[in-house]
Amino acid sequence: MDDSFGMKIRKKIKIALQALLIMYAFFFEYTEPLQVQDFKSSIHYLFAQCMDILGEYHIEQLFLFCMSVILILWVNKSEYRKTNPGKLLPAFFSACLMIGRCMAGPGSLDGIFGNPFSLIKSLLAFCGYALLLYYLLAVALGLFEKAGSSQWKPAKLGKVLGDNGFLPVWGLLLLVWSPIVLLSYPANLCYDGLGGIAQGVGEIAYTSHHPLLHTLFMSSLVKLGKLITGSYNAGAFVYIVLQALMLSAALAGTIVRLARRQASYSFRFFALAIYLLSPMYSNMVSTLLKDIPFMAAFIWYLLLLEECVHRGLDTLSPRDMVKLTLVSALVGLLRKNGLYVVVLTAVVIVIVWGKRLKAKKVFIMLALIAVLPLLLCKGGDELMIRSLHANRGSVAEMMSIPFQQTARYLQLYRGELSPAEREGIETVLGDADKIALRYDPLSADAIKALYVTTSGFEELTDYMKAWFMGLCKHPGVYVDAFLIHVYGWFDPGVINSIRYEAESEMFPRTGPLRDMDKILVFWYRGLRHIPFIEILENVGIYTWCLFLLASVSRRKKDGRGILLVPLFISLLICMASPCFFLHPRYAYPIMFTVPFLIGLLGTRSKENGEEKV
Repeated sequence: MDDSFGMKIRKKIKIALQALLIMYAFFFEYTEPLQVQDFKSSIHYLFAQCMDILGEYHIEQLFLFCMSVILILWVNKSEYRKTNPGKLLPAFFSACLMIGRCMAGPGSLDGIFGNPFSLIKSLLAFCGYALLLYYLLAVALGLFEKAGSSQWKPAKLGKVLGDNGFLPVWGLLLLVWSPIVLLSYPANLCYDGLGGIAQGVGEIAYTSHHPLLHTLFMSSLVKLGKLITGSYNAGAFVYIVLQALMLSAALAGTIVRLARRQASYSFRFFALAIYLLSPMYSNMVSTLLKDIPFMAAFIWYLLLLEECVHRGLDTLSPRDMVKLTLVSALVGLLRKNGLYVVVLTAVVIVIVWGKRLKAKKVFIMLALIAVLPLLLCKGGDELMIRSLHANRGSVAEMMSIPFQQTARYLQLYRGELSPAEREGIETVLGDADKIALRYDPLSADAIKALYVTTSGFEELTDYMKAWFMGLCKHPGVYVDAFLIHVYGWFDPGVINSIRYEAESEMFPRTGPLRDMDKILVFWYRGLRHIPFIEILENVGIYTWCLFLLASVSRRKKDGRGILLVPLFISLLICMASPCFFLHPRYAYPIMFTVPFLIGLLGTRSKENGEEKV
């Protein structure tokens, strides 16, 4: 009896300590480190540090403590206690939150490792976040499993979400998006889109910095509108209508695919609800931008890839292989990053399937889904570059991370540069003092703009030598520059905006709806303050879902997890991109496909001999 009583007491103490840690994490803040010289004695300093670690407590903390206790007790007594998320994911997500808060605050890992007391505070907060995420993930995984086995079937939506629901879903998406498209007339403008049109109408020279295929497609419609109506507006509006048709068709295809794979209606309804409710979709289809045609092609590519996984690549017909090859090439032609995705994904697939196939088939597969798309993309790009006499893209586009690290290093330690190091840096980026002044932790564009376009292989080699020497001297600076450059892709605490608000005299607001774009600006800004809606456009949430799906697939040994490979490659591309701040377009391959993949991977794989990996 004494042992039983003691166990109960220990259990209650454990729950109370866990709740205290969760409460601590929620109200944890990075503060300026205390300096011992500011206190009368070491005892006073240690006492102040202890008080700083404990923090101040208010009624809000007590309320959160009680809510944490309720959450822990509820999960432990409910069926969700059986869904164990493990320790790795909660710890990883907790680290994402901690690093995110550190980068958004002090802007350096010194906020965590600056002194032993900062480290203690950070460890307490880390444990609190990890505990909270453990219980929340247990609930999320439980709901995920429930949704997968749900027998719910909506009476009215049943046909819309069925095998033949392509046209109804397509029409529903267009119906919901159409008010935004109309009110945005002629289009919501973005500087990248305006740059492409300026090339097409001859105001500036063509450049392969942006995909030339899209530049030609978009600018041709705009010029045709000008020819017919005397205004660029008509062509721009036709373009956004066409891209709305393309994206809605691709998304409708994902709902039909879920139906054919017998995903539960809960998953189908969930994906459709995201497509309808998330401001990201309606806003982007109304924007003059290259990303929407690319995303339509990317979703089409993913659907073809899923068909390969379902049937087995070695059983596909020549027609199916031709479609996969051509769509892979289209993805690469519509965005340079897309080429990296399709080629690297193809290599991974060949490695996975190559163990089960003869060498001859392995080479054929590699040629069809990797080499041939690569040749088509490179050949098509080269043909357009030469035909249009376009300027070639700069190597600086691939150097965002090292350029940012160099700029941060120069801000702090440029006095330590040797003559050879200074020369190596300045040959590629110009004056070292100017580099330091232009450093923006959140965007590499300011530094990339300094790139000396005449730099050749030898100059870049000398630059990388100088970069490496800085890394050896002050690795912490490079780590900080890297983390502050990429943390937004992993931290749900970062608020992203999806509304572009550029203006151009080429596209004046005319007609009875000419002032409605201002209303839309406030509409989308306001939506960011609605908790559920904000989540739907938050990059970090989608990244977490990606890792969660990967964990589920690994534990269940579900071969369909290979469909996550292009998303993880896209995440690496995001990390190498110029910035994440405000407009997370590089993450759209993840954000636009996760709802579909949640439904697909939440559905049991059929053991009927048809699905092969």
